[in-house]
Amino acid sequence: MSTDAARRLVDEVGRLKRGAVDDTEEAPASTLLYEISSRELALLGLVSLDLRFVPILTVAVPVVVPSLSRFIVTDPVTGFILAAPLGIIALIVLSVVTSGAAAIANYYGFRLSRANGDLRYERGLLQRYDGTIPLDKVQTLTIRENLVQRLVDHATLGVETAGYAPGQGTTLGSEAAVPLAPKDRVVSLAQTIEPFGDPTFERPPKRARQRYAVRYTLALLALTGVLFAVIRFSGFEIGWWVPLLGIPLTPVAAHYQWKNRGYALTDDYVLTQAGFWVRTTKIVPYYRVQTVATSASIFQRYRDLATLTVDTAGARSIIGSNARALDIDAATAATLRDVVADRLQASLRARRVRG
Repeated sequence: MSTDAARRLVDEVGRLKRGAVDDTEEAPASTLLYEISSRELALLGLVSLDLRFVPILTVAVPVVVPSLSRFIVTDPVTGFILAAPLGIIALIVLSVVTSGAAAIANYYGFRLSRANGDLRYERGLLQRYDGTIPLDKVQTLTIRENLVQRLVDHATLGVETAGYAPGQGTTLGSEAAVPLAPKDRVVSLAQTIEPFGDPTFERPPKRARQRYAVRYTLALLALTGVLFAVIRFSGFEIGWWVPLLGIPLTPVAAHYQWKNRGYALTDDYVLTQAGFWVRTTKIVPYYRVQTVATSASIFQRYRDLATLTVDTAGARSIIGSNARALDIDAATAATLRDVVADRLQASLRARRVRG
């Protein structure tokens, strides 16, 4: 099928979905919402790190590191110890380059437009993609910012619909509504889809921050014990105590994890936020909520904390990527569960009245 024929078929499906019966109806005029610039495409290549490449690239480590060690020193054990960090650095660089090249190829010529209640996108260098995102099927909006993106004040916008979510499929990083743009522009575009306002996030209680500090300290102590055992039984002359140097930094790491978690409730939306390396903000309309539940691990119960999970019909909820308010006060979580459930029913009633 030719490209023009495929596009005509998409328009015809959209026309039938709207209930049009006149075959002479013209295709709706589209409004361009976003077009990626050359600068943004280059920046996307720099900030895109896809960890899915790491398992593939690590296959080369057992081959590269021994070969590299022979060029450093003749002693194989010492050469391996010196070459391993170089191999890890090379793996990271190769992952960044591979991820960047894939992102540029996927989002080359990206355009996002709006026509008659649908978002339409086109993208791709080696393989061209065109498609639509029905706005009446939107379940969740996701604003995602990794650490590098936050440093340059940029973000990514994803749109999840019933049966579909950004990142699905065989193509890397599929169908983000906006692959990369300045943060204020991403928020503005998200507001045109769901007008969620400018909410203020409530952070978890400070005892959650103490929990994170204890968790990081125990992880470093466990790593120290593993290194000590390796050195004790292998004879490697390396500092088993090196992980202990990170213990003074655990309060800082705990603070930033706490600072990037929270939730907000507005009249029409529930929002959650989590993640330091990749901060994810999810916006869910009440009428799209399928279930709302609270849960608490044994460690959360020790500090009287819980997690509030807001599930939708979006495909990503199936794999556990739904909106979650992490480590909030247990009593607050129970109250929020009831509030969200009540507002869901009120929102459904209001929509039925409006028809």
